[in-house]
Amino acid sequence: MKKGIFKHVGGKNGLLGAELTALLPQVPPDVYIEPYGGSFGLAIQSDYNPDKILMIHNEYDIRVHSIFKAVTTYPEETLKAVYSLLEKFDCGKCTLDYFRFVFDLYDRTGIMLFDDDIFRGAAAWILKSITCHGNCRSLVRSESGDTKEKLEKYFERREETALDLEGVIALNYDAMDILKEIKNAGRSHDMKIFLYIDAPYSHSGKRTTSGNLYNKDISKDDKEIVELAEILVEINQCTDCKIMVSEYDSPIYNSILTEENGWHKVKVCDMPKRAYFSLNGECKPIETEYVWLNYDR
Repeated sequence: MKKGIFKHVGGKNGLLGAELTALLPQVPPDVYIEPYGGSFGLAIQSDYNPDKILMIHNEYDIRVHSIFKAVTTYPEETLKAVYSLLEKFDCGKCTLDYFRFVFDLYDRTGIMLFDDDIFRGAAAWILKSITCHGNCRSLVRSESGDTKEKLEKYFERREETALDLEGVIALNYDAMDILKEIKNAGRSHDMKIFLYIDAPYSHSGKRTTSGNLYNKDISKDDKEIVELAEILVEINQCTDCKIMVSEYDSPIYNSILTEENGWHKVKVCDMPKRAYFSLNGECKPIETEYVWLNYDR
């Protein structure tokens, strides 16, 4: 099982990722797109190869996008930059504060102090790797953080995955803009497109994550999830795209991604009730994941 390149809330790795890959189309698509790219966990665990398939990772969060922009374009150089930064910084609170300041400044002003794609990606990669759940806020363990040696081994275990991502297209757009373009294109091309939708989970579902883990979260009334489900129905009606959507048991998806609209629902990774997810000192039971598919493989 391949290692994800960083920790990320909702990352599709481990057992869940293995079950999801079993539901991928049996005939590989020409184009694989994750509009809510995150850690790209499903793509990483799949057998899809950017040398044979056009693979697209889109992520609105500049931190995550910076990592994929660097790794997918300059994997070896980015790994060298990571080790160089690990030599220069202490990987503790000061490092966290500085790297976080750089990206928070960009969020507020659009000014990016790291003007080099490689070092910007390396800094974001370190930041994601030394913070809890990859949220770029609090350190993983203590105020001192991980030792340099532990972090070097952490990145060494991810070198193969990083190198395998070379050639993936990394985009930095709002996911809905990409979906609207796909809908507008309709059947004007002969390419077989697969969409994996792993949006921030809805508030109306049995969500275990708190809003502060997402750089761009959805509103409490789940308006964005309703709009997402509706445009997916439209894409299903006017294109030949194969689509997989993952969530906990979602009332919104259940009411919109229906059999009448061309979808079916599959339970995956049915977690035992004794399994718990710890967040900010509060333990919540891990919910069962489902996927909604518009194809039969």
